[in-house]
Amino acid sequence: MTITRLNWNQVYAAGSEDMDTLTFNAPILLRHLTYSEARKEPVLEVQLAKVLEGLEMEMGQVRRFASRFLPLAYRILKVY
Repeated sequence: MTITRLNWNQVYAAGSEDMDTLTFNAPILLRHLTYSEARKEPVLEVQLAKVLEGLEMEMGQVRRFASRFLPLAYRILKVY
């Protein structure tokens, strides 16, 4: 994935199932793009600005948190 090389001023959104995509400063995250019609799940749009506002955090705080805790969370999830 080359997300870190993108200029987010030129990108409308990133499509991914991983919420950590927002730590790359994607303005909008689109989830469930690959769900089949049978599942009838709508595409979920997550706006970075609203997430930061809701968490009452700045982007730097989110990145520091993610760099420390996401690797641990992934290791725990692989156990289950």
